[in-house]
Amino acid sequence: MDPLSQEALTSFRTTVESLLPEIPEETPEALRPAVAIQPTRISPSGLGGFVAMNEDPEGEILGRRITAGGVVTVRAETVAELHAAVAEVSEALLGVDRRQRTEQGILDVSLTELGPPRPPQGEGESRTPAEQDVRFRIEYEFLKPPAEAGDVIREIPLDVDLG
Repeated sequence: MDPLSQEALTSFRTTVESLLPEIPEETPEALRPAVAIQPTRISPSGLGGFVAMNEDPEGEILGRRITAGGVVTVRAETVAELHAAVAEVSEALLGVDRRQRTEQGILDVSLTELGPPRPPQGEGESRTPAEQDVRFRIEYEFLKPPAEAGDVIREIPLDVDLG
């Protein structure tokens, strides 16, 4: 996979995770949602990946479009708490206003399936939380502006005396 596509996937995952409701730091790891992204298509944006020229810093803006399915496994202590948590995650994914969504590179997002709730299992230390999968489909566009060039030689003098 080319480096720009890899960078686009990393950015995509970070963007999806940023949409999820904030989880308090004291929440145990077992109750934190798990995010899985399965890209189904990665293609160049614009013309072969070239989107536009940037003026400052000067250079090419390159892009990738990603179509992906994703799963957020929502976890809670009880099935009753799980229903509320699933609703919160669904609203967070779908409720982003259009302008903010576009600024983040999300072109389209849709909920494709709510998996069946799985009740907690076991007792004591080995107890697993209640879980439910929220499946979604997202179209995402990653745009990479040119890096700051720093000191660039813009002109080479032709009348240099070498002797």
